[in-house]
Amino acid sequence: MGGGRSGRRFDDLFNFVHDPATLLLAFDRVAGNQGARTPGVDGLTATDVEEDIGVPRFLDDLRAALKDRSFRPLPVRERIIPKPGGSGKVRKLGIRRSRTGSFRRR
Repeated sequence: MGGGRSGRRFDDLFNFVHDPATLLLAFDRVAGNQGARTPGVDGLTATDVEEDIGVPRFLDDLRAALKDRSFRPLPVRERIIPKPGGSGKVRKLGIRRSRTGSFRRR
């Protein structure tokens, strides 16, 4: 595959990822998910974003950081939780920060 073609694919993907409609859909999915009340490593819940910052401003800031390539995801906070079924086994649960979750949930 030629270099020009792969660059075009990245541009298409980048345009899709930082599109306002894509970011809004991703935020809605994060806010509607079962763990939405759990703060991410940045200490914010989806409700905090909605009430304190405002979703449009939050997503505009995220979009700007993506466009100028200053966005850097923080590490995921991990918790050990029991596996369903009472087997006594556990699994890791990764808790992202709100901003990272919105970007990664498409």
